[in-house]
Amino acid sequence: MLLTKAPLRLRDRLRKRRRMNWQNIPVEIVDIDIADLPLAFEGYEICQITDVHFGGTVGPRRLTRVVQQATALEADMYVLTGDYIEGHHGKYADPVMKLLGTLPGPIFGVLGNHDHWGGQRGAEDACDRHGIELLTNTHRMIELGDDKLCLAGVADLWCDEPDIVAAVAGVPDDVPRIVLSHNPEYVEDMAAERVDLMLSGHTHGGQVRLFGKEFSHGSYGRKYMKGLVDAGNTQVYISRGLGTSVVPFRIGVPPEISLIRLHRAPDKA
Repeated sequence: MLLTKAPLRLRDRLRKRRRMNWQNIPVEIVDIDIADLPLAFEGYEICQITDVHFGGTVGPRRLTRVVQQATALEADMYVLTGDYIEGHHGKYADPVMKLLGTLPGPIFGVLGNHDHWGGQRGAEDACDRHGIELLTNTHRMIELGDDKLCLAGVADLWCDEPDIVAAVAGVPDDVPRIVLSHNPEYVEDMAAERVDLMLSGHTHGGQVRLFGKEFSHGSYGRKYMKGLVDAGNTQVYISRGLGTSVVPFRIGVPPEISLIRLHRAPDKA
């Protein structure tokens, strides 16, 4: 009798854990120092959501909960860094963008490789319908009074042609720049331009961690796996994201909602 009940108890515990995980997605609060950040942007908060992979392990109910949780953060800006749908399922572009579009604005985003596989035009149209401004090799100047901050975005590294030069064209050199790029490895190609921070996803933080190591399919091993990484010429924050791909589970790598807080870096002596 005990042999039959034990697996059931284990199954129930796993189900409960999954429910708890989706009821309260971990919020990673990340404080970022930026040189010469204008005073008006001190403490400015950016909520990042990435790698939803809608149609896989994330459906309407789970994403609704995520949106509610992100909304409660009352960030100054919401950014989306790609892979909104799973696989080649372009039919999910509209429902996922409809839900994400209910975040309190402004909302900016870039596309990821899965969004291209599901149909780039469909993803772009869905963003447009639901009030999400895509930044594809372009930028938007964010103004608070007389102070300015550049938010730029680049095309996907795998499926398109990212161009940081085009993305920040015309931005004065003294204006701080934050760049959205689905794939964090594009940071290796940005040394020629001033970039103060890049926000990325793509990796899922490895998604599966076994024997103390996360799975990696990147060109730079685990260098750009997750968290805040010093890239030499700039810094990149890689979110673990929300959903899953290839296998429908995470092991040792929880999902996340990211809350980025900007601060003026101390003046160098």
